[in-house]
Amino acid sequence: MTYADRHAVVEGYQWLPGYEQLRVYGGDGCPGVAEFAPIEFGAVMGMSSGAAASLIGEALALRHRLPRIWAAVLDGDAVPWRARKIARACLSLSQEAAAIVDRRVVGIVDTVTPGALGKIVKAAVWEADPEAAQAQAEAAARTRGVFVAPSDDHGTKQIWVRAAAGDVIRFDATID
Repeated sequence: MTYADRHAVVEGYQWLPGYEQLRVYGGDGCPGVAEFAPIEFGAVMGMSSGAAASLIGEALALRHRLPRIWAAVLDGDAVPWRARKIARACLSLSQEAAAIVDRRVVGIVDTVTPGALGKIVKAAVWEADPEAAQAQAEAAARTRGVFVAPSDDHGTKQIWVRAAAGDVIRFDATID
């Protein structure tokens, strides 16, 4: 967090074309950070620049978009890695939608298993942005189908079915 603050907007600085620019790593409502900061941070921390950018973005998202969860982390009521998992799930949300998720899950961050937390956060994200949830469901539906691989040297083929769970269960029962 401190590293991102030290590489944020400097009053009066003109960002010129061809020079280092500001990037927003934490989503809507987060301050811009110098675009090369994650490369430097990653080198110091021994991680890739992508992992460093994710870490910076999640930390900024917690502080600026999920203030209740951020306060729980600072108070010791929430484990940081769980809070970062929530922040990561909210990166594509608007600031208002992220605030809905913040209110819904702040009280349970450390009270459920990681798997249950993921499901609860997903439900809160869907509640916060139902249009995006609908678009994701439609995109997933478009990936459904039956796929057949070419024959191998032994005359064997493979088949993959991507369909609704109930359809696959029924298909499997029919084949059995």
